[in-house]
Amino acid sequence: MKKIIFFIFTFLLSMAPCSAETQRGVELLNQGNYQAAEQYFKSEADKGDVHARYWQANAMFLQRGEKAFAAGQIMLQAAKKGDPWAMNRLDPSNNESPCGMFGWPCDSKWLDKALATWKKQAKQGDGNAELALLLRDRPWYMSFIPVLGKKMYADKLIDAFKNGSDYAAFKILHTDIDNPYKYIKKLAIKGNCEAMYDYGSQFSVDNPAYLDWMKKATKCGYKNAAISAGIVFNKMKKYEKAYFYSYIAVYLGDNPTAIDPRWIKWVKDIPQGKIDELKSYADNYINENNIKPNKNYSEFSEEFFGIY
Repeated sequence: MKKIIFFIFTFLLSMAPCSAETQRGVELLNQGNYQAAEQYFKSEADKGDVHARYWQANAMFLQRGEKAFAAGQIMLQAAKKGDPWAMNRLDPSNNESPCGMFGWPCDSKWLDKALATWKKQAKQGDGNAELALLLRDRPWYMSFIPVLGKKMYADKLIDAFKNGSDYAAFKILHTDIDNPYKYIKKLAIKGNCEAMYDYGSQFSVDNPAYLDWMKKATKCGYKNAAISAGIVFNKMKKYEKAYFYSYIAVYLGDNPTAIDPRWIKWVKDIPQGKIDELKSYADNYINENNIKPNKNYSEFSEEFFGIY
């Protein structure tokens, strides 16, 4: 009886929505402020938010060094409390779990426990749980029945998206359904930076819509969009605009002080005085639009969930 009560307790904890403070931690993580994010997650986890403990471990791991090793025990705490995403991280078959290199306490039992929890959550209409099951425990017939299997897989992805799994939209892009971009467009309109970039990428670089979406995603903080905009302007021989977006791309990168060698060849075509002017203009543009790096982390990020 005690075991049943404990299981129900931990399951309910794993279903609890993230607090506002934990959401703030995810924002900090997306901006690359890993230490600050770790503290936010720890604060919420200490108050009883189990999923925040999972995110605390991820924030520690992203800092590398000694914290990446210590993160394993923090992830274990979340798994023991019933968080299926933490369980998945501790599964040795997860191709992105740091079991060996960082000495995390991984065990194959955790995948079975994660799948069992996701199945219960999926029955309650949790789209993320539906997607997690589809990716980590896809029915065999979906792979071995060519046409019908692909259709069933796509239908499951669409169901997961409709049930609240934003990440399913990215997977739908790689199916054979008609107009797969309509789902990623919905996500882009909601403000997902990576979705803006992916939706814009369907257009030819000669299509004005391509640059429009790259600009939107840049303003949203997505580095690859700024790089893409810079490359297009360079091909158009609009070197000042190319430099402007390359400067923003450097700001959105992991090392804001680094100079990307891809941009150096453009500088020779711009007078030094103009370069200083462009830097000032870009700095003002960043401040006025409150542009911050956005890495778009989620439970399904490859470095956390694995590649499936």
